[in-house]
Amino acid sequence: MHKGNPDAWMCRKGWVRYHDGWILYEGYDNIRIDEPVIAITEEQINKIYIYGQMCCEGLLKIGIAQRQMSAARFHMTEIPMMQRLFSFS
Repeated sequence: MHKGNPDAWMCRKGWVRYHDGWILYEGYDNIRIDEPVIAITEEQINKIYIYGQMCCEGLLKIGIAQRQMSAARFHMTEIPMMQRLFSFS
């Protein structure tokens, strides 16, 4: 059994968190805690796109900065650029 905060554990393992169109992903920030970086997957990107289109009128807020972007634009963003979108810095 894992001890500690389940939310923090899920974030370190590459889970996406979302609420009311706000999308958070912390897999890229694992480097700050000496754990391997986990890039967001195509499947996660596709699910976020569908969520944005169906539940958020096509508009998402990405990362801690809540950068507004359309779900369609997010879907077209290449995986290497995702790190910049979700970075805490």
